[in-house]
Amino acid sequence: MLKILSDLLLEVLIQVGATLVLQLMEKIAPGPWINLLLSSGLT
Repeated sequence: MLKILSDLLLEVLIQVGATLVLQLMEKIAPGPWINLLLSSGLT
């Protein structure tokens, strides 16, 4: 049970972290390379 919860928490943290990083990168340097990152399977 505890393992399942910690796995879920980790998953959520990774998702939130990735989203924040993407938003930050868009603010710093918006451009087509963000699409390249996304299409290369970052998500």
